[in-house]
Amino acid sequence: METLITPLRDAGVEVQTRILRGTPFLEIIREVLRNQHDLVMMTADGESGLTGALFGSTSIHLMRKCPVPVWVIKPVHAKFYARIVAAVDPYPSDRELDALNIKIVELAASLARAERSELYIVHTWNASRISSLGTRFSRGNTEPMVSDVEQEHVSRLNKLLQQCPLDDVRHQVHLLEGDANDVIPAMAKRKRADVIVMGTVCRTGVAGFFIGNAAERVLRQVDCSVLTVKPDTFLTPVKLDQFESAHAA
Repeated sequence: METLITPLRDAGVEVQTRILRGTPFLEIIREVLRNQHDLVMMTADGESGLTGALFGSTSIHLMRKCPVPVWVIKPVHAKFYARIVAAVDPYPSDRELDALNIKIVELAASLARAERSELYIVHTWNASRISSLGTRFSRGNTEPMVSDVEQEHVSRLNKLLQQCPLDDVRHQVHLLEGDANDVIPAMAKRKRADVIVMGTVCRTGVAGFFIGNAAERVLRQVDCSVLTVKPDTFLTPVKLDQFESAHAA
C-alpha cells in the first residue's frame, strides 16, 4: 500500500491508510460509519466481458447496503470518462425519491463538468401493461391511453430537469419505452458509456429503479463503471459493535 500511495503523497494529496480484517463489505461499511466518509470507490471484483459479470459479491453488497455513494470502477478503463449515463425515474409526488433523482443528475453533471464529458440522461417507461389490454379493448382505445402515460413521463422528466441546471454541460435527454432492466444496459452499450450513475432504491410496483435482484439483472449486463446512489434517508443494516457505537456517541 505504501508503494501505491507514495506518488499521491509526493503530489501533495493527503492520504491515510487502513488495513481491515474481516468480511470486506462489512468492514468497509463500518469504516464509513466510523469516519463519516462521503464516497466509497473500489475496483470491480467480478469478471468483465460476455462470460461473467463485472460486479461480484462485495460490489453488490456495498451497492445495496452502504449508506454513501459507491463507485465501482472497471479495471480497464480510459484515462477519463467521455460518456456518462444517468438513469433516473422522476416521481414528483414522492419527495424522497425526487431528491434522489436530483442527486443522480447532479453527481453525473458534476462528473461530466470535471471530465468535459457527454452526459446522457435516461428515463424509461413501460407501456406493456396498457398494451396488454388490447385483448379486452380495441387497439384504437388503448393507443390514447399509451400516449397519455408517455406524456405523463415526459412531464415528470421535464420537472426534474428544471431543478438541475445543465446549461454548461453537453447533454442529451432520452425517454425510452421498455423495461429498465433491458433498456439501460442496451443504452449504455449503444453509447459506449464509461460510467452509469443510478439509484439502488425502488418504489414498490414501479419499474425503473433498481434494488436487489433487479439491480443485479442490470449489473450483470453492463460492462462499464457504475456509481450507485441512495436517498439521504437511507439507513444501512450494518451496525458498529456496542463499544464503537458508544465511543462514536
